[in-house]
Amino acid sequence: MAGKGPPKIPTKILQMRGSPLAKGRTAEPVPVAATLTCPEWLDEAGQALWRPLVKHLKAMGIVGAVDALALGRYCQLFTRWLAAEQAIRANGSLAPVRNEFGDVVSWRIAAEVKIAGDLADKLLRLEQQYGMTASARASLSVAPEKAKKDDASADKSRFFKQRA
Repeated sequence: MAGKGPPKIPTKILQMRGSPLAKGRTAEPVPVAATLTCPEWLDEAGQALWRPLVKHLKAMGIVGAVDALALGRYCQLFTRWLAAEQAIRANGSLAPVRNEFGDVVSWRIAAEVKIAGDLADKLLRLEQQYGMTASARASLSVAPEKAKKDDASADKSRFFKQRA
């Protein structure tokens, strides 16, 4: 049974957005920050897409080893979308409707147009989940790392009163 409302936003993304909601989440599982292995079932084009995609997402710090299958599906969907777009480019976006004598009586939208549109919608949903669109990234912010102080007691002084 599905929950009500939109899906929850991962804590890592809430932190990147600077949301105070991230502080209240303490029991969310954290994916293992291991090397993501390209799924064996990806074709050559999917594997070529996999490498730069994983490199960029790891640099953003929002993927772990558990994301390999979802990213593999993204790469597979992308290569299918690309094939549909290439078919549209080669054959056009309209297909003839012929009568029983083989004469063209009308035109219809080619099947590849619907396929490409459906795949584009699926790709967009995955891209939004992983911050791969401009609007998804606009809601993220990454705080620069603070320089570590040499004197640990100087950092704690703001929490304790100094006695004279």
